[in-house]
Amino acid sequence: MDVTKLTAEKKAHYCKRYTIIGAFFLPLVWLTSLVSFTPFALNGPPSEHRTTVRKCLVVALIGVLMWTVALISWESIFQYYRTLHAVWTENFSFSLPIGKF
Repeated sequence: MDVTKLTAEKKAHYCKRYTIIGAFFLPLVWLTSLVSFTPFALNGPPSEHRTTVRKCLVVALIGVLMWTVALISWESIFQYYRTLHAVWTENFSFSLPIGKF
C-alpha cells in the first residue's frame, strides 16, 4: 500500500489500526507502522491527524523497544545458561537433541 497517496484522515485511521494490531504481540506491525508513517508525522503543517499519528507512533516505538529489550535479554540469558549445560536449556534447544552436548 502506498501511504503517500492516502488522505490525512485515512493515514490516521490506518496508523491507529496498526497500533491496535501491534498491541496483540505483533511487533513487526509496529515496526512497519513506524517506517510507513514517520515521514507523514514529521513533515508538514500541524493538524489533528498528524497529532493522532504521532501519538500512535510513540506507542509503537515504545512497544518495539520493549520487545527488542525482551528478546535480547531472553537470548542472552538462554545462551549464558546453555553454556553451563542447564537442564532447562536442553528442552528449548532445536539444534542439539536432549543429552547430546
